[in-house]
Amino acid sequence: MIILALIFGTVFLIPVAAFLTISIANIMMADTLVISVLSGVLLRVALHLHPVFCILASAAVFGGMTFLYMKEKWFSAFELISMLFWGYLAGFIVHDLSGGDRLWTWLIGMSVCALNYILHEFERHRMCTGS
Repeated sequence: MIILALIFGTVFLIPVAAFLTISIANIMMADTLVISVLSGVLLRVALHLHPVFCILASAAVFGGMTFLYMKEKWFSAFELISMLFWGYLAGFIVHDLSGGDRLWTWLIGMSVCALNYILHEFERHRMCTGS
């Protein structure tokens, strides 16, 4: 069931995040939305919690990550959470699809972490320069 939730997140939420990133031109808010929605879905699927609690937990994750994003001194914490989340998700999916091959799992996971870091640094530069 967890695999289905991750496939749902990959197939449906990543294009939504891409659309949000393009439309609002802010990768951090798109990351925040996707991570908060996936946290609520995984709480429901993995722990079988009540849907209201999952929605409240998802809102709390969204609020916490938005707080980290808005505070300049906590911006690095936001980057770290986002990098590790996307790297782990990509590594988990590749691990499942490759039949447990560790090389591909680590290679793709680290590549996604690096790509996410680069995108966040571009966004930080854009925020600081105002362009």
